[in-house]
Amino acid sequence: MLPATACLASPTLIPPAAEGITYQVIEPPPLDPHTELRNPGRGLEQAGKLLNDGTFNNNAAMDADADITYIRVPWANLEPHGDDEWNWTDLDAAIEDTVARGKQAGIAVISWKPILDDYNFEEAVPAWYRSDPRHLRCTGAGTPAGCTYYRIDARADCYSPATQTCTNRWVFNQDDPRFIQEQVELIEAMRARYDNPQWAEKIAYIDIRSIGSWSESHTFGITLAGHSSGWQSGVRWPMPAWENMKAILDAHLEYAHIPQIVNFDNDDRYRETDGPHPWDYACSEAQLDGQQIGWRTDGIEVTLWEIDQVWSWSQAARECWRTGPVFAEPMGVFGLRPEDLTEGLRRLRSWRVSGWNNKYSTAYQQDPMYAAEVHQWLLDAGYRLQAAEVTIPLIAPAHQVFDIAVQLANVGNAPFYRDFYALEVKFTSGVDGRETVVELPGELRRVLPESEPTGFAGSTALAPGHYQVSIGIIQDPSFGSAFPVKLAQHPDTCTQEASGWWCRVGGLLVR
Repeated sequence: MLPATACLASPTLIPPAAEGITYQVIEPPPLDPHTELRNPGRGLEQAGKLLNDGTFNNNAAMDADADITYIRVPWANLEPHGDDEWNWTDLDAAIEDTVARGKQAGIAVISWKPILDDYNFEEAVPAWYRSDPRHLRCTGAGTPAGCTYYRIDARADCYSPATQTCTNRWVFNQDDPRFIQEQVELIEAMRARYDNPQWAEKIAYIDIRSIGSWSESHTFGITLAGHSSGWQSGVRWPMPAWENMKAILDAHLEYAHIPQIVNFDNDDRYRETDGPHPWDYACSEAQLDGQQIGWRTDGIEVTLWEIDQVWSWSQAARECWRTGPVFAEPMGVFGLRPEDLTEGLRRLRSWRVSGWNNKYSTAYQQDPMYAAEVHQWLLDAGYRLQAAEVTIPLIAPAHQVFDIAVQLANVGNAPFYRDFYALEVKFTSGVDGRETVVELPGELRRVLPESEPTGFAGSTALAPGHYQVSIGIIQDPSFGSAFPVKLAQHPDTCTQEASGWWCRVGGLLVR
Protein backbone atom coordinates (compact mmCIF):
# COMPACT_ATOMS: atom_id res chain seq x y z
CA MET A 1 0.00 0.00 0.00
CA LEU A 2 1.25 3.49 -0.82
CA PRO A 3 2.04 5.89 2.01
CA ALA A 4 -0.48 8.70 2.43
CA THR A 5 1.77 11.16 0.65
CA ALA A 6 1.90 8.91 -2.42
CA CYS A 7 -1.74 7.91 -2.72
CA LEU A 8 -3.17 8.06 -6.20
CA ALA A 9 -5.27 11.20 -6.22
CA SER A 10 -9.05 10.87 -6.19
CA PRO A 11 -10.12 11.28 -9.80
CA THR A 12 -12.37 14.02 -11.04
CA LEU A 13 -15.38 12.46 -12.77
CA ILE A 14 -16.74 13.74 -16.06
CA PRO A 15 -20.46 13.19 -16.78
CA PRO A 16 -21.11 10.16 -19.01
CA ALA A 17 -20.82 10.81 -22.73
CA ALA A 18 -23.62 9.88 -25.09
CA GLU A 19 -22.04 6.48 -25.70
CA GLY A 20 -22.17 5.69 -21.95
CA ILE A 21 -18.51 6.19 -21.07
CA THR A 22 -17.73 7.85 -17.73
CA TYR A 23 -14.34 9.57 -17.80
CA GLN A 24 -12.07 10.40 -14.88
CA VAL A 25 -9.25 12.95 -14.65
CA ILE A 26 -6.36 11.71 -12.50
CA GLU A 27 -3.43 13.74 -11.16
CA PRO A 28 -0.66 11.15 -10.56
CA PRO A 29 1.52 11.85 -7.51
CA PRO A 30 4.76 13.59 -8.52
CA LEU A 31 8.32 12.88 -7.53
CA ASP A 32 9.58 15.09 -4.71
CA PRO A 33 11.26 18.07 -6.44
CA HIS A 34 14.15 17.78 -3.98
CA THR A 35 15.00 14.29 -5.29
CA GLU A 36 17.43 13.85 -8.17
CA LEU A 37 16.01 11.84 -11.06
CA ARG A 38 18.81 9.92 -12.75
CA ASN A 39 18.03 9.25 -16.39
CA PRO A 40 19.92 8.62 -19.65
CA GLY A 41 21.67 11.60 -21.21
CA ARG A 42 21.88 13.86 -18.17
CA GLY A 43 23.77 14.21 -14.89
CA LEU A 44 27.41 13.81 -13.97
CA GLU A 45 30.05 12.65 -16.45
CA GLN A 46 33.34 10.90 -15.84
CA ALA A 47 36.37 11.44 -18.05
CA GLY A 48 37.72 8.58 -20.12
CA LYS A 49 40.49 8.13 -22.70
CA LEU A 50 41.03 5.56 -25.40
CA LEU A 51 44.75 5.54 -26.15
CA ASN A 52 46.49 4.83 -29.45
CA ASP A 53 47.21 1.23 -28.46
CA GLY A 54 43.56 0.56 -27.57
CA THR A 55 43.96 0.89 -23.80
CA PHE A 56 40.82 2.41 -22.25
CA ASN A 57 40.80 4.14 -18.87
CA ASN A 58 38.31 6.30 -17.02
CA ASN A 59 37.87 8.15 -13.75
CA ALA A 60 36.88 5.18 -11.61
CA ALA A 61 36.30 7.45 -8.62
CA MET A 62 33.12 8.64 -10.35
CA ASP A 63 31.64 5.25 -11.23
CA ALA A 64 28.87 5.40 -8.62
CA ASP A 65 27.85 8.97 -9.41
CA ALA A 66 28.29 9.36 -13.18
CA ASP A 67 25.73 8.51 -15.86
CA ILE A 68 27.97 9.28 -18.87
CA THR A 69 31.59 8.37 -19.65
CA TYR A 70 33.25 10.95 -21.90
CA ILE A 71 35.60 9.02 -24.24
CA ARG A 72 38.36 10.85 -26.10
CA VAL A 73 39.73 8.77 -28.96
CA PRO A 74 42.59 9.74 -31.32
CA TRP A 75 42.15 9.65 -35.08
CA ALA A 76 45.20 7.36 -35.20
CA ASN A 77 43.29 4.67 -33.30
CA LEU A 78 40.30 4.70 -35.66
CA GLU A 79 42.21 4.71 -38.96
CA PRO A 80 45.64 3.35 -38.00
CA HIS A 81 46.95 1.54 -41.08
CA GLY A 82 45.77 3.38 -44.17
CA ASP A 83 43.12 5.54 -45.75
CA ASP A 84 39.63 4.12 -45.12
CA GLU A 85 41.05 1.12 -43.23
CA TRP A 86 38.89 1.47 -40.15
CA ASN A 87 39.46 -0.02 -36.71
CA TRP A 88 36.23 -0.12 -34.70
CA THR A 89 37.32 -2.86 -32.31
CA ASP A 90 38.78 -0.59 -29.61
CA LEU A 91 36.02 2.03 -29.61
CA ASP A 92 33.33 -0.66 -29.73
CA ALA A 93 34.90 -2.27 -26.67
CA ALA A 94 35.17 1.06 -24.81
CA ILE A 95 31.49 1.79 -25.48
CA GLU A 96 30.44 -1.68 -24.36
CA ASP A 97 32.59 -1.36 -21.22
CA THR A 98 30.80 1.92 -20.50
CA VAL A 99 27.37 0.36 -21.02
CA ALA A 100 28.28 -2.58 -18.79
CA ARG A 101 28.93 -0.05 -16.01
CA GLY A 102 25.44 1.42 -16.53
CA LYS A 103 26.51 4.54 -18.42
CA GLN A 104 26.16 6.01 -21.88
CA ALA A 105 29.21 7.11 -23.84
CA GLY A 106 30.02 10.62 -24.98
CA ILE A 107 32.52 10.42 -27.87
CA ALA A 108 35.12 12.97 -28.96
CA VAL A 109 37.56 12.23 -31.80
CA ILE A 110 40.86 14.08 -31.43
CA SER A 111 42.52 14.90 -34.77
CA TRP A 112 45.70 16.36 -33.30
CA LYS A 113 47.28 16.96 -29.89
CA PRO A 114 49.41 20.02 -29.21
CA ILE A 115 51.95 18.21 -27.03
CA LEU A 116 53.34 14.68 -26.79
CA ASP A 117 54.46 12.62 -23.82
CA ASP A 118 54.88 8.96 -22.94
CA TYR A 119 51.29 8.34 -21.87
CA ASN A 120 48.17 10.39 -22.64
CA PHE A 121 49.45 12.58 -25.43
CA GLU A 122 50.66 10.28 -28.17
CA GLU A 123 50.49 11.37 -31.79
CA ALA A 124 46.82 11.52 -32.83
CA VAL A 125 47.46 11.88 -36.56
CA PRO A 126 47.86 8.45 -38.24
CA ALA A 127 51.38 7.61 -39.39
CA TRP A 128 50.25 6.89 -42.94
CA TYR A 129 48.88 10.44 -43.22
CA ARG A 130 51.95 12.07 -41.68
CA SER A 131 54.35 10.19 -43.97
CA ASP A 132 52.50 10.90 -47.21
CA PRO A 133 55.18 12.16 -49.69
CA ARG A 134 52.80 14.83 -50.98
CA HIS A 135 53.31 16.95 -47.85
CA LEU A 136 55.03 20.30 -48.16
CA ARG A 137 56.24 21.41 -44.74
CA CYS A 138 56.20 25.18 -44.29
CA THR A 139 58.19 27.08 -41.70
CA GLY A 140 57.15 30.63 -42.54
CA ALA A 141 54.02 32.63 -41.95
CA GLY A 142 51.27 32.55 -44.55
CA THR A 143 49.95 29.67 -46.58
CA PRO A 144 51.89 29.14 -49.82
CA ALA A 145 50.28 27.02 -52.51
CA GLY A 146 50.55 23.34 -51.66
CA CYS A 147 51.56 23.88 -48.02
CA THR A 148 50.16 20.98 -45.98
CA TYR A 149 52.13 21.18 -42.72
CA TYR A 150 53.45 23.89 -40.39
CA ARG A 151 56.26 23.64 -37.87
CA ILE A 152 54.93 25.03 -34.59
CA ASP A 153 55.57 25.54 -30.88
CA ALA A 154 52.81 24.59 -28.44
CA ARG A 155 52.98 26.73 -25.30
CA ALA A 156 49.51 26.57 -23.76
CA ASP A 157 49.53 22.94 -22.62
CA CYS A 158 53.24 22.49 -22.05
CA TYR A 159 53.37 21.92 -18.30
CA SER A 160 56.55 19.86 -18.14
CA PRO A 161 58.96 20.55 -21.04
CA ALA A 162 61.45 18.08 -19.62
CA THR A 163 59.12 15.14 -20.25
CA GLN A 164 56.92 16.55 -23.04
CA THR A 165 57.51 17.41 -26.68
CA CYS A 166 56.14 20.92 -27.07
CA THR A 167 58.32 22.67 -29.67
CA ASN A 168 59.34 22.15 -33.28
CA ARG A 169 56.30 19.97 -33.87
CA TRP A 170 54.53 19.52 -37.19
CA VAL A 171 50.82 20.21 -37.52
CA PHE A 172 48.56 20.06 -40.56
CA ASN A 173 47.35 23.06 -42.53
CA GLN A 174 43.67 23.09 -41.63
CA ASP A 175 42.80 24.49 -45.06
CA ASP A 176 44.52 21.64 -46.89
CA PRO A 177 41.71 20.13 -49.02
CA ARG A 178 43.02 16.61 -48.38
CA PHE A 179 42.90 17.14 -44.61
CA ILE A 180 39.31 18.39 -44.80
CA GLN A 181 38.42 15.41 -47.00
CA GLU A 182 39.90 13.00 -44.45
CA GLN A 183 37.99 14.64 -41.60
CA VAL A 184 34.68 14.48 -43.47
CA GLU A 185 35.33 10.83 -44.34
CA LEU A 186 36.04 10.13 -40.67
CA ILE A 187 32.76 11.74 -39.59
CA GLU A 188 30.84 9.85 -42.27
CA ALA A 189 32.44 6.55 -41.25
CA MET A 190 31.56 7.19 -37.60
CA ARG A 191 27.97 7.94 -38.61
CA ALA A 192 27.73 4.77 -40.69
CA ARG A 193 29.06 2.73 -37.79
CA TYR A 194 27.11 4.17 -34.84
CA ASP A 195 24.11 6.24 -35.95
CA ASN A 196 21.75 3.26 -36.04
CA PRO A 197 19.53 1.18 -33.72
CA GLN A 198 22.38 -1.12 -32.70
CA TRP A 199 24.45 1.68 -31.14
CA ALA A 200 22.43 4.90 -30.81
CA GLU A 201 21.03 4.25 -27.31
CA LYS A 202 24.54 3.59 -26.01
CA ILE A 203 25.89 7.00 -27.09
CA ALA A 204 24.69 10.15 -25.33
CA TYR A 205 26.33 12.49 -27.86
CA ILE A 206 29.25 13.02 -30.24
CA ASP A 207 31.45 16.06 -29.63
CA ILE A 208 32.28 18.08 -32.77
CA ARG A 209 36.00 18.67 -32.30
CA SER A 210 37.72 18.59 -35.70
CA ILE A 211 37.37 22.34 -36.14
CA GLY A 212 40.45 24.08 -34.76
CA SER A 213 42.29 20.91 -33.73
CA TRP A 214 40.41 20.33 -30.48
CA SER A 215 37.84 23.09 -30.96
CA GLU A 216 38.95 24.38 -27.58
CA SER A 217 41.41 27.00 -26.45
CA HIS A 218 44.15 24.36 -26.79
CA THR A 219 44.88 26.04 -30.14
CA PHE A 220 45.29 29.45 -28.54
CA GLY A 221 48.95 29.18 -27.51
CA ILE A 222 50.20 27.54 -30.71
CA THR A 223 52.54 29.67 -32.79
CA LEU A 224 54.69 29.06 -35.84
CA ALA A 225 58.17 27.93 -34.81
CA GLY A 226 60.68 30.73 -34.96
CA HIS A 227 57.96 33.37 -34.71
CA SER A 228 57.01 32.98 -31.04
CA SER A 229 58.34 34.90 -28.09
CA GLY A 230 55.68 34.16 -25.49
CA TRP A 231 52.60 32.07 -24.73
CA GLN A 232 50.16 34.26 -26.68
CA SER A 233 52.52 36.20 -28.93
CA GLY A 234 54.13 35.59 -32.29
CA VAL A 235 52.51 34.30 -35.47
CA ARG A 236 49.52 32.10 -34.71
CA TRP A 237 48.88 28.72 -36.30
CA PRO A 238 46.21 29.62 -38.88
CA MET A 239 42.72 28.40 -38.09
CA PRO A 240 40.57 26.93 -40.89
CA ALA A 241 38.63 29.08 -43.32
CA TRP A 242 34.89 29.20 -42.87
CA GLU A 243 34.09 27.01 -45.87
CA ASN A 244 36.17 24.22 -44.35
CA MET A 245 34.56 24.58 -40.92
CA LYS A 246 31.20 24.42 -42.67
CA ALA A 247 32.14 21.21 -44.52
CA ILE A 248 32.86 19.51 -41.20
CA LEU A 249 29.69 20.85 -39.58
CA ASP A 250 27.58 19.76 -42.55
CA ALA A 251 28.89 16.22 -42.16
CA HIS A 252 27.80 16.19 -38.51
CA LEU A 253 24.39 17.60 -39.44
CA GLU A 254 23.68 14.35 -41.32
CA TYR A 255 23.34 12.35 -38.09
CA ALA A 256 19.78 11.12 -37.48
CA HIS A 257 19.73 9.59 -33.97
CA ILE A 258 22.77 10.71 -31.92
CA PRO A 259 22.95 14.33 -30.70
CA GLN A 260 25.94 16.29 -32.03
CA ILE A 261 27.55 18.77 -29.67
CA VAL A 262 29.29 21.89 -31.03
CA ASN A 263 32.29 22.63 -28.87
CA PHE A 264 31.69 26.30 -28.16
CA ASP A 265 35.21 27.70 -27.97
CA ASN A 266 36.07 28.73 -31.54
CA ASP A 267 39.60 30.00 -31.04
CA ASP A 268 39.24 33.75 -30.36
CA ARG A 269 36.37 34.44 -32.76
CA TYR A 270 33.22 35.26 -30.84
CA ARG A 271 32.11 38.68 -32.11
CA GLU A 272 29.57 38.94 -34.92
CA THR A 273 32.10 41.01 -36.89
CA ASP A 274 34.56 38.06 -36.79
CA GLY A 275 32.48 36.26 -39.41
CA PRO A 276 30.39 33.07 -39.28
CA HIS A 277 30.55 31.15 -36.02
CA PRO A 278 30.19 27.33 -35.99
CA TRP A 279 27.89 27.50 -32.97
CA ASP A 280 25.52 29.96 -34.64
CA TYR A 281 25.54 28.08 -37.96
CA ALA A 282 24.95 24.56 -36.61
CA CYS A 283 22.22 25.67 -34.22
CA SER A 284 20.51 27.70 -36.95
CA GLU A 285 20.46 24.68 -39.24
CA ALA A 286 19.07 22.45 -36.48
CA GLN A 287 16.30 24.91 -35.67
CA LEU A 288 15.29 24.93 -39.34
CA ASP A 289 15.57 21.21 -40.09
CA GLY A 290 15.13 19.44 -36.73
CA GLN A 291 18.57 17.89 -36.18
CA GLN A 292 19.72 17.13 -32.64
CA ILE A 293 22.39 19.80 -32.24
CA GLY A 294 23.52 21.05 -28.84
CA TRP A 295 26.73 22.57 -27.48
CA ARG A 296 29.49 22.07 -24.97
CA THR A 297 32.05 24.25 -23.24
CA ASP A 298 35.27 23.35 -21.49
CA GLY A 299 36.53 25.73 -18.81
CA ILE A 300 33.26 27.33 -17.73
CA GLU A 301 35.18 29.70 -15.46
CA VAL A 302 36.92 31.31 -18.46
CA THR A 303 34.51 30.77 -21.39
CA LEU A 304 31.46 32.24 -19.71
CA TRP A 305 32.22 35.77 -20.87
CA GLU A 306 32.80 34.61 -24.46
CA ILE A 307 29.47 32.79 -24.35
CA ASP A 308 27.85 36.05 -23.29
CA GLN A 309 29.45 37.73 -26.31
CA VAL A 310 28.04 35.20 -28.78
CA TRP A 311 24.64 35.23 -27.11
CA SER A 312 24.53 39.00 -27.48
CA TRP A 313 24.12 38.62 -31.26
CA SER A 314 23.16 34.99 -32.01
CA GLN A 315 19.60 34.02 -31.18
CA ALA A 316 20.33 30.56 -32.59
CA ALA A 317 23.10 30.04 -30.02
CA ARG A 318 20.87 31.28 -27.18
CA GLU A 319 18.10 28.88 -28.21
CA CYS A 320 20.31 25.90 -29.08
CA TRP A 321 19.27 24.07 -25.89
CA ARG A 322 15.92 23.48 -27.63
CA THR A 323 17.47 21.22 -30.29
CA GLY A 324 20.22 19.40 -28.42
CA PRO A 325 21.75 18.89 -24.97
CA VAL A 326 24.28 21.22 -23.35
CA PHE A 327 27.36 19.87 -21.54
CA ALA A 328 29.96 21.72 -19.49
CA GLU A 329 33.17 21.11 -17.59
CA PRO A 330 35.65 23.19 -15.58
CA MET A 331 39.13 24.07 -16.76
CA GLY A 332 40.90 21.95 -14.17
CA VAL A 333 41.75 21.62 -10.52
CA PHE A 334 44.88 23.76 -10.33
CA GLY A 335 45.16 27.52 -10.32
CA LEU A 336 41.44 28.20 -10.33
CA ARG A 337 39.93 31.41 -9.03
CA PRO A 338 37.10 30.15 -6.81
CA GLU A 339 34.86 33.11 -7.63
CA ASP A 340 35.15 32.43 -11.37
CA LEU A 341 34.31 28.76 -11.05
CA THR A 342 31.40 29.52 -8.75
CA GLU A 343 30.05 32.04 -11.28
CA GLY A 344 30.34 29.43 -14.04
CA LEU A 345 28.49 26.87 -11.93
CA ARG A 346 25.72 29.35 -11.24
CA ARG A 347 25.17 29.55 -14.98
CA LEU A 348 24.55 25.84 -15.42
CA ARG A 349 20.82 26.45 -14.98
CA SER A 350 20.59 29.48 -17.27
CA TRP A 351 22.57 27.59 -19.93
CA ARG A 352 20.19 24.61 -19.39
CA VAL A 353 23.10 22.23 -18.96
CA SER A 354 22.21 18.53 -19.07
CA GLY A 355 25.63 17.12 -18.16
CA TRP A 356 28.59 18.17 -15.98
CA ASN A 357 32.00 16.56 -16.60
CA ASN A 358 34.17 16.43 -13.52
CA LYS A 359 37.18 15.22 -15.54
CA TYR A 360 39.66 13.21 -13.43
CA SER A 361 39.13 14.90 -10.09
CA THR A 362 38.01 12.83 -7.13
CA ALA A 363 37.07 15.92 -5.11
CA TYR A 364 34.41 17.62 -7.21
CA GLN A 365 31.53 16.11 -5.31
CA GLN A 366 32.93 17.04 -1.92
CA ASP A 367 34.75 20.31 -2.55
CA PRO A 368 32.83 23.00 -0.61
CA MET A 369 33.98 25.58 -3.16
CA TYR A 370 31.21 24.49 -5.49
CA ALA A 371 29.46 21.39 -4.10
CA ALA A 372 26.32 23.33 -3.21
CA GLU A 373 25.94 24.67 -6.75
CA VAL A 374 26.47 21.27 -8.36
CA HIS A 375 24.04 19.54 -6.01
CA GLN A 376 21.38 22.19 -6.56
CA TRP A 377 21.81 21.94 -10.32
CA LEU A 378 21.45 18.14 -10.20
CA LEU A 379 17.93 18.42 -8.76
CA ASP A 380 16.49 19.57 -12.06
CA ALA A 381 19.40 19.00 -14.47
CA GLY A 382 18.23 17.81 -17.85
CA TYR A 383 14.67 16.65 -18.42
CA ARG A 384 12.10 15.58 -15.81
CA LEU A 385 8.99 14.43 -17.67
CA GLN A 386 5.96 14.24 -15.44
CA ALA A 387 2.32 13.31 -16.06
CA ALA A 388 0.29 16.25 -14.76
CA GLU A 389 -3.10 14.80 -15.73
CA VAL A 390 -4.34 11.52 -17.15
CA THR A 391 -7.86 11.21 -18.57
CA ILE A 392 -9.20 7.66 -18.95
CA PRO A 393 -12.60 6.04 -18.47
CA LEU A 394 -13.77 5.05 -15.02
CA ILE A 395 -16.39 2.85 -16.66
CA ALA A 396 -16.54 1.90 -20.33
CA PRO A 397 -18.61 -0.51 -22.43
CA ALA A 398 -16.79 -3.63 -23.61
CA HIS A 399 -15.29 -3.55 -27.10
CA GLN A 400 -16.21 0.11 -27.55
CA VAL A 401 -13.51 2.59 -28.48
CA PHE A 402 -12.71 5.17 -25.79
CA ASP A 403 -10.31 8.09 -25.63
CA ILE A 404 -7.11 8.46 -23.61
CA ALA A 405 -5.40 11.79 -22.87
CA VAL A 406 -2.24 12.68 -20.96
CA GLN A 407 -0.99 16.15 -20.11
CA LEU A 408 2.78 15.74 -19.95
CA ALA A 409 4.91 18.40 -18.23
CA ASN A 410 8.68 18.90 -18.10
CA VAL A 411 9.59 20.04 -14.59
CA GLY A 412 13.31 19.83 -15.32
CA ASN A 413 15.59 22.37 -16.92
CA ALA A 414 16.12 20.99 -20.45
CA PRO A 415 14.18 19.02 -23.07
CA PHE A 416 14.24 15.30 -23.74
CA TYR A 417 16.25 14.95 -26.96
CA ARG A 418 16.03 11.36 -28.22
CA ASP A 419 13.69 10.35 -31.03
CA PHE A 420 13.24 6.63 -30.35
CA TYR A 421 11.08 6.80 -27.21
CA ALA A 422 7.31 7.35 -26.94
CA LEU A 423 4.68 8.03 -24.29
CA GLU A 424 2.63 4.86 -23.82
CA VAL A 425 -0.36 3.81 -21.71
CA LYS A 426 -0.73 0.21 -20.54
CA PHE A 427 -3.95 -1.52 -19.48
CA THR A 428 -3.36 -4.69 -17.44
CA SER A 429 -6.31 -7.07 -17.03
CA GLY A 430 -7.10 -8.13 -13.48
CA VAL A 431 -8.62 -11.31 -14.87
CA ASP A 432 -5.79 -12.88 -16.83
CA GLY A 433 -2.95 -10.34 -16.66
CA ARG A 434 -3.17 -9.64 -20.37
CA GLU A 435 -1.70 -6.28 -21.37
CA THR A 436 -2.91 -3.78 -23.94
CA VAL A 437 -0.36 -1.05 -24.72
CA VAL A 438 -1.35 2.14 -26.54
CA GLU A 439 1.27 4.53 -27.93
CA LEU A 440 0.19 8.17 -27.77
CA PRO A 441 1.51 10.00 -30.86
CA GLY A 442 3.55 13.15 -30.34
CA GLU A 443 7.12 14.45 -30.05
CA LEU A 444 8.62 14.18 -26.59
CA ARG A 445 11.29 16.67 -27.71
CA ARG A 446 8.57 19.35 -27.81
CA VAL A 447 7.73 19.01 -24.11
CA LEU A 448 9.72 22.01 -22.91
CA PRO A 449 10.66 23.12 -19.40
CA GLU A 450 8.90 26.10 -17.86
CA SER A 451 6.03 25.70 -20.34
CA GLU A 452 2.44 24.51 -20.10
CA PRO A 453 2.00 20.72 -20.25
CA THR A 454 1.78 19.17 -23.71
CA GLY A 455 -1.24 17.06 -24.63
CA PHE A 456 -0.91 13.49 -25.93
CA ALA A 457 -3.98 11.51 -26.98
CA GLY A 458 -4.98 8.10 -28.30
CA SER A 459 -7.79 5.54 -28.13
CA THR A 460 -8.45 1.84 -27.70
CA ALA A 461 -11.13 -0.70 -26.84
CA LEU A 462 -11.00 -3.49 -24.25
CA ALA A 463 -12.71 -6.73 -23.32
CA PRO A 464 -14.78 -6.89 -20.09
CA GLY A 465 -12.90 -6.77 -16.81
CA HIS A 466 -11.10 -4.61 -14.26
CA TYR A 467 -7.87 -3.00 -15.52
CA GLN A 468 -4.88 -1.35 -13.87
CA VAL A 469 -3.65 1.62 -15.89
CA SER A 470 0.03 2.62 -16.09
CA ILE A 471 2.01 5.11 -18.16
CA GLY A 472 5.66 5.21 -19.24
CA ILE A 473 8.27 6.66 -21.57
CA ILE A 474 9.06 3.50 -23.51
CA GLN A 475 11.91 2.91 -25.92
CA ASP A 476 11.44 1.52 -29.42
CA PRO A 477 12.66 -2.06 -28.84
CA SER A 478 14.58 -2.06 -32.12
CA PHE A 479 16.98 0.40 -30.42
CA GLY A 480 17.49 -1.85 -27.39
CA SER A 481 16.42 -1.56 -23.78
CA ALA A 482 19.59 -0.79 -21.81
CA PHE A 483 18.61 2.80 -20.96
CA PRO A 484 14.98 3.04 -19.77
CA VAL A 485 13.61 6.49 -18.94
CA LYS A 486 11.83 7.19 -15.65
CA LEU A 487 8.95 9.60 -15.29
CA ALA A 488 9.13 12.14 -12.45
CA GLN A 489 6.35 10.39 -10.51
CA HIS A 490 6.34 9.15 -6.93
CA PRO A 491 8.69 6.13 -6.85
CA ASP A 492 6.17 3.95 -5.02
CA THR A 493 3.91 4.08 -8.07
CA CYS A 494 6.63 3.05 -10.55
CA THR A 495 8.08 -0.35 -11.46
CA GLN A 496 10.81 -1.31 -13.89
CA GLU A 497 9.80 -4.05 -16.31
CA ALA A 498 11.51 -5.55 -19.34
CA SER A 499 10.04 -2.87 -21.62
CA GLY A 500 10.89 0.06 -19.34
CA TRP A 501 9.60 2.00 -16.34
CA TRP A 502 5.81 2.03 -15.80
CA CYS A 503 3.98 4.22 -13.25
CA ARG A 504 0.49 3.31 -12.05
CA VAL A 505 -2.12 6.03 -12.43
CA GLY A 506 -5.44 4.33 -11.65
CA GLY A 507 -7.94 1.75 -12.82
CA LEU A 508 -11.04 1.29 -14.93
CA LEU A 509 -13.97 -1.09 -15.27
CA VAL A 510 -15.01 -2.41 -18.67
CA ARG A 511 -18.41 -4.12 -18.78
